[in-house]
Amino acid sequence: MSFPAPPGPPPRRRSRGTLAWLAACQLLAAASLIPWLEVAGLSLAEFGPEHSTEVAPWVFLGVLWSYPLLPVGCAVAAWVAYARRHDRRAALLGALPLLPALPLLAYLFWAASPS
Repeated sequence: MSFPAPPGPPPRRRSRGTLAWLAACQLLAAASLIPWLEVAGLSLAEFGPEHSTEVAPWVFLGVLWSYPLLPVGCAVAAWVAYARRHDRRAALLGALPLLPALPLLAYLFWAASPS
């Protein structure tokens, strides 16, 4: 004779704060792709035949053009973590694509500040 398994802990409630954080972070990450399109397009115009034998410009171009993989990959991972009720991990993964923008914003504020 077998006994039924004891019930587990009750399921955790969904965090609306985490959901709002994920939505806000992903809207900002999607908005960051708009200026990326212009920068990526202009980066192609910079490289001419004189750079064809150098490695560093092509590495830079590869890193620049692979940027959209970061927000898309983190968005997928964040929603998977949220679905598995790992709210803290989902919030961190949602904010990760915003980290490259912080040094750029700091530079822009510094460059736009009056002397």
